[in-house]
Amino acid sequence: MGLLIDSDVIIDHLNKKSDFLSFIITKSKSNLFISVITWAEILYGIKRSYNPDKNLAHFNGFVKELNIKTVEFNQTVADTFVDLKIELEKKGAKLEDFDLIIGSTALTKNLTLATKNIKHFSKIPGLKLHPQPSN
Repeated sequence: MGLLIDSDVIIDHLNKKSDFLSFIITKSKSNLFISVITWAEILYGIKRSYNPDKNLAHFNGFVKELNIKTVEFNQTVADTFVDLKIELEKKGAKLEDFDLIIGSTALTKNLTLATKNIKHFSKIPGLKLHPQPSN
């Protein structure tokens, strides 16, 4: 079993705005993954930040400490992305391409997606979403 962690969960954790990721880590024995798209989203934010070197070191340390593996965008993920995009367009339920690629990655690799944006990602049929902690 594995969890694909969305950028919102990681960013909130790194900024100490949420303990959702801590909840996941303590309650789950799953392997942790991020999509290369999530990596790019976080790297973009880091490079635009006030202190990119410090923030990059913090992020890299976080990834190493939790042994988070990066899942690449490949042909299988691309095929799933295209099929889902067409299916959702027919239903009038469009998603941003990056989010759809992240969802396609989770589906293709049989991973559960840990995201705070449940409403958004629940549009993807068959996608398993990690439950949020109750307050």
